[in-house]
Amino acid sequence: MDERYDFLTPRLRLFLSLDIQGSTSFKYQVTPETFEAWLPIIHWFYIETQAALQRTWLKAAGRFRHADPGPEPLLWKSAGDELLFVKEITHPLQCLAAVLAFRDVLALQDIDLQRRSSGRLRLKATAWLAGFPNVNKEIPLVGSYAPDSEPHGNDTMVRIARFGHGTPAHQRDFVGPSIDLGFRLTELATPRRFVVSVELAYLLADMMIRHQLIDRLNLQVEEGQVLRGILNDQEYPLIWIDMLAHTAARNSLERLMSRPTCDVDVLHEVCAQFIRAAPILVMPYVVVDGICIYGTVPPQHVEALATLRRRISQELSKEEQFVHDQASEEGPGSLDAELSKNLEEQAAKVRDSLRRDDKGA
Repeated sequence: MDERYDFLTPRLRLFLSLDIQGSTSFKYQVTPETFEAWLPIIHWFYIETQAALQRTWLKAAGRFRHADPGPEPLLWKSAGDELLFVKEITHPLQCLAAVLAFRDVLALQDIDLQRRSSGRLRLKATAWLAGFPNVNKEIPLVGSYAPDSEPHGNDTMVRIARFGHGTPAHQRDFVGPSIDLGFRLTELATPRRFVVSVELAYLLADMMIRHQLIDRLNLQVEEGQVLRGILNDQEYPLIWIDMLAHTAARNSLERLMSRPTCDVDVLHEVCAQFIRAAPILVMPYVVVDGICIYGTVPPQHVEALATLRRRISQELSKEEQFVHDQASEEGPGSLDAELSKNLEEQAAKVRDSLRRDDKGA
């Protein structure tokens, strides 16, 4: 497909959040001796966390025997004392590998952060999945957007297709119900509780069962929580990775608090039932080169995507005709005439590409 329509390709993305707990009170210690004590720590957190994740991911990718590890997790954006990473999933095992790598980074960075802050700061983590472009959307933040007076100005998706192409990954934002849900889950994370979404827990459990990796993660389940504004305030299962089980106990209390992982087979079934019953939520699926390699693409997603492609193709044809008519009025050699020629060539390529995609679907 033409790169301008890359955002129409079905994608599953893994989002990872790493946040400093206690940073606000730490920064407000404004004695002359400690006024800027937080700056080196925050700078270290920003720089070293990215480097640590890259190193850990390279090791994890090197041990990836079952499938291609795919693209590495990338920094999506920072939000105060929180770093957000995103990884495109091209094989379901990549979710397990990325979460294991992130867990190891969390454990190491948390120890280092406590040492640097004399125990006043801790790290906490959250991870969730989001499917695109049916449930969630990616928005180019930089691009040659046209004013609303132009013929395509009233259709946001057409505007993104026409003017948002070529935007680097770090200049794209992600929006939608799954993103909102993920940010709500970050509020439930603690240094011990590495929170994961139900969809991610389902996929992790599935991979652990299929590949006999039950001992890789200590997963815990607690009573459901109401996430403000999410799923009509329906209780959402609180599922988390127990970081105590993956780090050396520091004292007798921590040894007493540690507990075995939940029954992964039961967790797998519970997550599947919850996803099927909840509005908006979708069983995870992975599409690569137009072929679904994991899960099942819901028929409504196939239909919605085909409708969107047709709509964009039709709107671009209208745009092409609009510019062509303007060029005819101006006469040969005008700027509009040159633009009309370019648009005709581009539109022809796009229509051919969309026809090929529709035939292959």
